[in-house]
Amino acid sequence: ERTAVASEGRGVPKERTFEEAAEESGRLFVRNLAYSTTEEEVKELFEGFGSTSEVHLVTHRSTGQSKGFAYVLYMIPEDARRARDALDGEIFQGRLLHVLPADKPRERVDRASPSAGGAGSSSYKQKKEEDLKGKARDTKAWNTLFMRSDTVASWIAEQYSVSKDELLDPTSSDLGVRMALGEAHALAETKKSLEGNGVSVAALEAAARAAGKQSSTRSVERSQHVLLAKNLPYQTTERDLSLLFGKFGSLGRVVLPPTKTLALVEFLVSADAKHAFKSLAFKRFHHVPLYIEFAPADVFVEGAGSKAAGGEPAPAQAADGASKEEADGDGAEAPTSVFVKNLAFRTDEKSLRGHFEDAFDLLSGKRHPEKGSMKLLSAKVMYRKGPKGEKLSQGFGFLEYNSERAARAVIDEFQGTTLDGHRLHLDISVGKGGKPSAGAPGSGKEGGGTRLLVKNVPFEANQKDVKQLFSPFGELKALRMPKKFNGRHRGYGFVDFQSAKDARSALRSLSDVHLLGRRLVIDYAKEDEGGEEEKERQAKRQKKR
Repeated sequence: ERTAVASEGRGVPKERTFEEAAEESGRLFVRNLAYSTTEEEVKELFEGFGSTSEVHLVTHRSTGQSKGFAYVLYMIPEDARRARDALDGEIFQGRLLHVLPADKPRERVDRASPSAGGAGSSSYKQKKEEDLKGKARDTKAWNTLFMRSDTVASWIAEQYSVSKDELLDPTSSDLGVRMALGEAHALAETKKSLEGNGVSVAALEAAARAAGKQSSTRSVERSQHVLLAKNLPYQTTERDLSLLFGKFGSLGRVVLPPTKTLALVEFLVSADAKHAFKSLAFKRFHHVPLYIEFAPADVFVEGAGSKAAGGEPAPAQAADGASKEEADGDGAEAPTSVFVKNLAFRTDEKSLRGHFEDAFDLLSGKRHPEKGSMKLLSAKVMYRKGPKGEKLSQGFGFLEYNSERAARAVIDEFQGTTLDGHRLHLDISVGKGGKPSAGAPGSGKEGGGTRLLVKNVPFEANQKDVKQLFSPFGELKALRMPKKFNGRHRGYGFVDFQSAKDARSALRSLSDVHLLGRRLVIDYAKEDEGGEEEKERQAKRQKKR
């Protein structure tokens, strides 16, 4: 039998069967590819046999031209065996494919490190940097909307013409609350600037919601050309980023908001983006390590009117970062979700969105004179985890529109249309009480009303801190933080506003904000939530009597 090939195509000293090599690595070496074949085409071909964690088309560094071979790494090694059995010797784009098992990439050894006998830095520091680089591709650790607190403080100090010493006064009792409100303001300004430069903020928010523990149940398709750089110091400029990333290949767009909290860097060649990711992840930049991840797919909105950072600002939003519709009053329509049933199992979020993307252009102007203001915010296919850890479609999904009027117009006109051979059934997604939902499941914007559930509250924070945090968004009706037997709160609370508009404004502005180092998780409270604690309190009162 053929022996497995090493990471650069050379023979391995000891012979191993394909089954042994594939079960160990889950990596394949594919050669005799057409020089016009792209990385996306290779990925599409091999993903028919299982989920891939990496596809690398080897190219010439100077010209970017394909060398005619690639490496494919599967999440599940058994999928590599099935792919090899099916594709080895098959014709692809006029070429006879040759598929072999491959070893995992060899780790580079730094000759300057102490372990290599050189005069480098401490072995502990070297090992820590290697561990960080090894974890750079772990999507569970990616926090898309992460903001460096020092950068946020510098931006706030400049905005209000105060020194950082005055802003970060350690004797102040509300320092944590002020920093959290500052982060909310910086986040709103960052989103506003990104939208002005043709960036899909909805895509970034969806990626942020799919991070951490949610990564096992939610997945976000990532771009192979666009990198998201975070943990930037405030003195960063677009020229700095162009010089830093430009060493790895030709750049397209470089977007850096005035807040300097994050940046988007677009490469013209995906191989250059991968090289930059591997080289710059956790690399020191202006004395701080860079946090880099691949941006969500379709992060740039095609045809959107991009605007320079110093150009004429968009119409002012409310100070709390709410949308323009919310600033008009309580009567503004909230986003509404459409439940899409009978999806084909092969239908993904990209094809679902593409099916409904231009729906409003087909609507009759006489029947729907307001169609110009209708907008599709997001499209989501619901997945579950298979027995082997693979991602399986559940056959349904959700479309989120900017108003209930837009959602009902789409249902009326596109009920029963066909996508991937399946007739679609559309209906308004409803929550408890039969009311239309204000967002797709898991978006953090479900339900409605005036009552919010605030989770992951740091135990160092007290009820006064939470009240100071939410008060700027409107008048509070009630604030309750359930307590343990020792008198300390349980790490969550309920905030009740006088109006639904104020609650919606606080929810959108404070989601993803950190209070005393902990990321707040905010959602609408369900009608029955908090009822058990209330019953316990009443029972205690009865006993005292």
